[in-house]
Amino acid sequence: MPERRVFPRTDLKVYARGYVTLGDGIIFPFGATVTNLSEGGAKLTLNPDAMDRFNITNLLKDSSVTFDNMPMTFDVISYVLDNVRVTGQIAYAVSRAEGAFLGVKFAGLDPDTRANVRHVIEAKPELEMADSDVPAGERNFSSMSEFLVELTAYCIHSGKEDMFRIAGELFGFVGMHISIYGEPHLDLIESLDRPGRIFCPDCKEYVDPGLMI
Repeated sequence: MPERRVFPRTDLKVYARGYVTLGDGIIFPFGATVTNLSEGGAKLTLNPDAMDRFNITNLLKDSSVTFDNMPMTFDVISYVLDNVRVTGQIAYAVSRAEGAFLGVKFAGLDPDTRANVRHVIEAKPELEMADSDVPAGERNFSSMSEFLVELTAYCIHSGKEDMFRIAGELFGFVGMHISIYGEPHLDLIESLDRPGRIFCPDCKEYVDPGLMI
């Protein structure tokens, strides 16, 4: 049967971090593996924590909560170039025994973004991580600057479930907030030594705990 795709699809294994806008003020943040990619879209396999939240959300059976055709934004994380931010909409969202999957149809990509996506496809990096790649024990970053530099890689390795130290102070990931520009920031961290002290790596500053969602 002839191939009907507008753009050739390439199987690969890179990563994605982003969010789906579900309406009624509901934001679904996620981490995922990008298992195939084209200039027209991608297939994402949700990380275990995102899969659990996806299954719970789907079970709500609330007509206002649906993944069908919802807009989404995510960064393609490949380490062959800086993260590539793409936007699109959900073409399909399914959960099976082997995992939860999002099919994404990209919105019109600007020429630079399309060229960057093509670069990732052509480089076809394989970022499969073995258990031995994950550092044992509690991670201790020497400074907030070091944490910000290593944030993306650390999120992928840890699944944002581990506690860690920054200059000796114990932190953990706690959620997200909406910036003053209306953009969801997904990686808020809170000091467990000083509860209520919440830092946003995207804003690069401490934020009001009351603004978390």
